[in-house]
Amino acid sequence: MVVRRKVRVAIIGAGFGGIAAAVNLRKRTGADFVIFEEAADVGGTWWHNRYPGCEVDVHSHAYSFSFAKYDWPRSHASQPELLRYARDVVDRFGLAPHLRLNTVVTGVRWLEEEARYELTFTSAPADESARAGQAARTEHFDVVISAVGLLSVPQIPDWPGLAEFGGVAFHTARWQPEHDLTGRRVAVVGTGSTAAQVVPALAEQAARLYVFQREPGWIEPKKVKTFSPAERWVYRSVPGTQRAHRAWLFYKAMQRGKAFDATSRWQAQRRTSCLEFIASAITDESVRRHVTPDYPWGCKRVVLASTFYEALNRENVELVPHAVTAVTQTGLVDDAGTERDVDVLVLSTGFQPTNFLATLDVRGVDGVSLRDAWRTRATAYLGITVSGFPNFFILYGPNTNGAGSIIAQLERQAEFAARAVARLERGRWRSVDTDSATQRRYVAWIDRQLAAHASAMNSGCTNYYHDARGANITQWPSSHLKYLLVVRFLGRRGLRPRRLARPG
Repeated sequence: MVVRRKVRVAIIGAGFGGIAAAVNLRKRTGADFVIFEEAADVGGTWWHNRYPGCEVDVHSHAYSFSFAKYDWPRSHASQPELLRYARDVVDRFGLAPHLRLNTVVTGVRWLEEEARYELTFTSAPADESARAGQAARTEHFDVVISAVGLLSVPQIPDWPGLAEFGGVAFHTARWQPEHDLTGRRVAVVGTGSTAAQVVPALAEQAARLYVFQREPGWIEPKKVKTFSPAERWVYRSVPGTQRAHRAWLFYKAMQRGKAFDATSRWQAQRRTSCLEFIASAITDESVRRHVTPDYPWGCKRVVLASTFYEALNRENVELVPHAVTAVTQTGLVDDAGTERDVDVLVLSTGFQPTNFLATLDVRGVDGVSLRDAWRTRATAYLGITVSGFPNFFILYGPNTNGAGSIIAQLERQAEFAARAVARLERGRWRSVDTDSATQRRYVAWIDRQLAAHASAMNSGCTNYYHDARGANITQWPSSHLKYLLVVRFLGRRGLRPRRLARPG
């Protein structure tokens, strides 16, 4: 590759998206890049989430990079295992010198005459209250890749009285391990994927555990398996074995995706399987009734958990099938008016997935902010680029979630960004922007696909897929293979070289 100009790239976030971007830049370009990370180490969501029982619900051979085979000990990696993997990839590809840890990027501003971005950042303070006193610094980059993730900003409820609660309260994404929960009265609010992991762990410690459920979700057994020494040797030593298993996992994910058609036989099969799981795992008939959804499988994220129902059978665990409406100094009040006293409040209330790039003030051409551009709806071409924001790439952007493995999706997005950087290096393009008409056509196509092939998502339950106006802005409507083909063969059509404004 002939490099005519040196391109400087800022990567915001050192989770799996940021790592994928950095590796692709190393492999495909000669770019000078810096990885900004607010945490003290790499790993992203797997660094922040340290609650008991934390692990991924996608098979390890699929929830890993295609370019970084690993000796996984189990079929589904735990949080410490995923952190070790992230660190291993960083070391394997020599990314450590590019890292700036404990650094918070707050602003990204396009400078039209210079055709580059100005980044504003500060050192990460010990606590949020100290951030206001940090002195801001700036640096300039030709390209910015945002890898801040979809599930990075916790959703904190606005219940009356929460600030006055006299016990210990924290979100699962900000776990406080210094508090011993042994023998305490604990409330977990939420029954999504995180709660399904943390509840069985806390049930072993708490004297009394209340599980508050606003709405039940469909749950399937996870079928976690520890690989035998022989299996690990085969996956580690026989060429192509791990890759073949990975391909099989993606094929199964494609087949599973057919069940999102609420009228299909695959939908009926999934519902039947989940109902059989409830009947076999839960002993109390009342609890069975309360955990059974009244909406189609796939209307909200399906939970994979083998031990959650079993935990609900314990004498010290009580399922509260009501939403929390208020917090007192000593406990929680549900929507039936019942108050329960607790010592510890664990918020398993999820994140703000539709509030993309919430922590960044991104400004493009003419100073237009990305928040204003997304005032009516968050959209992006391929989920990666936005018209009016040249040389700016988003990993895990709008309508890219839910295709079997987000790691694979991130790889495709990182490849797309790296190929654009390579074109900039060759000097043919000074900057690239997204054609607005192409972006609109792409979003219209996404909406048609969602309506035609994922009707279960639009069945009226409470989920994180839709924004306040009802648009599904988080989910990819098909398989990862389809996303790969779209990005690889149609991606460049939406990018246009830009002429710079001339002074005066």
